[in-house]
This record gives sequence, C-alpha cells and structure tokens, in this order.
Amino acid sequence: MSFIAQDFNNLNIITVLEGRTQAIIRTHFLRYDRVVRCRVKIITMDMFSPYYDLAKQLFPCAKIVLDRFHIIQHLSRAMSRFRVQIMNQFERKSHEYKAIKRYWKLIQQDSRKLSDKRFYRPTFRMHLTNKEILDKILSYSEDLKHHYQIYQLLLFHFQNKDPEKFFGLIEDTLKQVHPIFQTVFKTFLKNKEKIVNALQLPYSNAKIGSDQ
Repeated sequence: MSFIAQDFNNLNIITVLEGRTQAIIRTHFLRYDRVVRCRVKIITMDMFSPYYDLAKQLFPCAKIVLDRFHIIQHLSRAMSRFRVQIMNQFERKSHEYKAIKRYWKLIQQDSRKLSDKRFYRPTFRMHLTNKEILDKILSYSEDLKHHYQIYQLLLFHFQNKDPEKFFGLIEDTLKQVHPIFQTVFKTFLKNKEKIVNALQLPYSNAKIGSDQ
C-alpha cells in the first residue's frame, strides 16, 4: 500500500511513496533540510500511533491533527462490538435477539438523523417509526441503553466541535463503561491534544480520502 502526502489547501500531491513503513517515510523526508521541515505547521493523519512520534521527529514545529472520520470510526466500532455482546446474551430465536440484529443500524446512527416515517415492521408486527423501534430495542437492556446514551452524547459533542464537553464526558464515565469503551476512551485521552486539534482546526484527510 502506498503513502500519499497532499497539500490540504491547493490539493497538490506532494509525494507518493511505494510503501508506508516508517523507514521509507523517514528516508524520504530527511532529504529535506530541517529548516524546511520546520516550516510545516499542520499534519493530518489517521489514528495510527507509530506515525505520531515519526511525525514529530520529521516536522518538530507541526501540530498533529487526527482525521475526524477515524476518530468517530473508533467510537462507532466500540458501540458495534458492545451491541453484539448484548445481543448474544439473548437466545438466538428470541424476539430481542432478532430485533437487535435486524435493526443494528439504528443503534449506530446519529439519533438526530433518525427517520420519523412510520412503516409496518414485520419483526414487531406493527407500524413504527425508527425512533419507536430504537426505544423498544433499548428497553431490552439497561446496559445497552446506558452505553447508547453516552455514545450519542459523544457524537453530539464531537459534531458540535466541543472538546471540553467531549473529553469531560469521557473522563466522567471512564470507570463506569464496559472495557470495550474503556479501551477507546483511554486511547482518546492519550491522544487528547491531537483530537482537540481535529475539533478546533479545519483540516482533515477528507480530500485525499475522497480521491482514493
């Protein structure tokens, strides 16, 4: 897999390397004088920890901005894994298991984007909106409901670009949540400065990601 560096502002491709190893990247950028590398002010990247130290070594004056999509992806995966654990607590033939499995997307989705259109739902044998389905599913497990509410609040604070409330909620609930969420929360706290940069600065990997 190749390594691509792109100028966020003008979309110019700076370089394309044949590999993504630290050795290949380091060798390439060390060709530039340190004075030149110190002119780099912002670096955006995925949540891949081996690159963090490398970026600071090569571009000592730059702020690191983690890609917002990948931050949310980490959070979404935690919710997904936890949802599956809750689902597997029910018998496979049970209504609860089938409902959680069929409507898993409603749990993952930003609650503000839920459709309010009512349709007949065979699983429930009645006409329901997505919000009504979600309420029924969350009623099956207090644990699922608790983690869902935290997940949705984090999405809300993140989309509102409010790092104080985002990290405040993480710190307040760290000891209360399931280990699946604890792992992600600890990763976020470890990389707090980079995530705060992502919320406060307009840069991301979105442009280069859309070209691949």
